[in-house]
Amino acid sequence: MKKYLNILALVVLVTAFASCSKNMDINEPDIENGVGVDDNDDNDDGNDDGNDDGNGDGNDNDGDTKEEIWLITEEKKNGQLVFTFKYDDKHRMVEKTKYLSPELKVTEHYTYNAQGLLTLVEIKDGDQVLLTEKYTYNSDKEPISGVWENKVLGETSQVQYTYAGNIMKETVIKDSEQIVYTYTFDSNRNLLKKEFGDPSLLMIVDEYNNYDDKVFRYTKNPRFWKEGSANNARLLKRTSVTINHPTVEEQTWSYTYNEAGCPVTAEVFDLKTKLVVAKHSYKYIPVK
Repeated sequence: MKKYLNILALVVLVTAFASCSKNMDINEPDIENGVGVDDNDDNDDGNDDGNDDGNGDGNDNDGDTKEEIWLITEEKKNGQLVFTFKYDDKHRMVEKTKYLSPELKVTEHYTYNAQGLLTLVEIKDGDQVLLTEKYTYNSDKEPISGVWENKVLGETSQVQYTYAGNIMKETVIKDSEQIVYTYTFDSNRNLLKKEFGDPSLLMIVDEYNNYDDKVFRYTKNPRFWKEGSANNARLLKRTSVTINHPTVEEQTWSYTYNEAGCPVTAEVFDLKTKLVVAKHSYKYIPVK
């Protein structure tokens, strides 16, 4: 079980990467770890220069609209680069890079089918493929199954998806063991709760509340079924339960926005101490 949980932790680490439109998209922020904040954080206006490779300027996915959308291209935390994003000429995200340190990064590469649905993810360290994800869908364009392969350890997990109203369950199965991720959304498709873990060892419940009325900062996220929201959560609560002993962390997120209503900065406060524990900044490129 311990080895399996370590594998799942690796999957979570390299897949928890995080564009800004009225479309839904990526995962909400995780609870911050309380690392000190650099007061000399960026003062970027959130607008990219539009010259990043991979950011297309063609038609949108459906070809029916010329509405301007804003795609996120970069995110920094406490002045340090943590994410970059690239897109194709249909504004689909094709690469997302997570900077674990200035010297270490992993990149997700996305492949889509003719309907624009994600079918393959390759997670790489340089040219080395670490993990792959493959997905199949039902007639409603909802994922129904997946296969996750750890290329480093040579191990495979089967993934099943089930739906009941605003609740989706993602069951990850390896051999005779499984972990269930449960996602609960509101009527606007904002993520309210994510629960995961093993009840006998560790359960984690993340709750998201007090959403703003602005557009979600991450759009065009390929894993829309679990990493999407319409707006931005301003109150986060994480409850960790280890052998019936709960630990609770709560944070508030305070945003500033550009003229399109996309968040360009976020200050994260510990709800108990009222201290700033992190500062984020975001850059976008406008496209039609």
